[in-house]
Amino acid sequence: MNRIFTTTALSALLLTGAAYAEQHTTTDSAAMDQTGSGGVFAQVPANPDLQRGTDLIGMTVYTMMGGSGGDQPAADSGSADTTSSDTSGSADSGSATAQDQRQSIGEINDLIITRDGSVDYVIVGVGGFLGIGERNVAVNMDSLEYNPPMQDGGEMFLTIPASQSEIENAPEFDPASLEAGGSAGSSMDSGQATGDAAQQSGQAAEQAGQNAEQAAEEAGQNAEQAAEEAGQNAEQAADAASQEAEQAAEDAGQAAENAAEEAGQAAEDAGQAVEDAGQAAEQEVEEETSGN
Repeated sequence: MNRIFTTTALSALLLTGAAYAEQHTTTDSAAMDQTGSGGVFAQVPANPDLQRGTDLIGMTVYTMMGGSGGDQPAADSGSADTTSSDTSGSADSGSATAQDQRQSIGEINDLIITRDGSVDYVIVGVGGFLGIGERNVAVNMDSLEYNPPMQDGGEMFLTIPASQSEIENAPEFDPASLEAGGSAGSSMDSGQATGDAAQQSGQAAEQAGQNAEQAAEEAGQNAEQAAEEAGQNAEQAADAASQEAEQAAEDAGQAAENAAEEAGQAAEDAGQAVEDAGQAAEQEVEEETSGN
């Protein structure tokens, strides 16, 4: 058996409008709008693999399995669908045998699609052959099969690989779960937006902290550099002042030494003058004495 639809094919089948048009474009000129727009409207090509979604609604779904989980037909012949069909011209003996073994479980009542146009579940009303009231169950879309495959021709019917006991124990579909899911999705979106905003705020705060830390580090480095330069300047000024004071002291000492030397020379000259004067006076006395 082949799977009834791929996601893309079933999206085309349902013609879900914008969701489908945004994700799928055709390069076949025959599928473009006659006005030439080509992006929104299309001519659906003649393709045996395509079928209207409304054709699925109301179709009977069968199981080829019976009993409590085996792969044999259900023993309850009264509940089996033995609808006769003329398969002599379009279906082979294998298809006829499959039709003889099939057992109706209910009809498709609804389809569950996602926002992007893919079909995830079909809603089947079961219970007709179980002896209980009908209830809706959700069947995974990829579990729904054509039998026989579409390309084989013959009367097409839908089957799922489930036994009678599995059908009896299948959870009932609750339409309210979709609304709850939508609310949860909105809450999740809101929570995601809040989380994103908080993350951005955290990142901004972290960046601001890093910038402040870097600015403080640069300010500290600048202050340290300024202090180092001020210390060097003070040291150089002290060295210069010390050298100037040392030179002044040396100059003062030299001046004092020179003055002392000059004073000594003056005293020596004065002593010599006194001596010379004494000698002159002595000589003058001697001359006067000699003249007398």
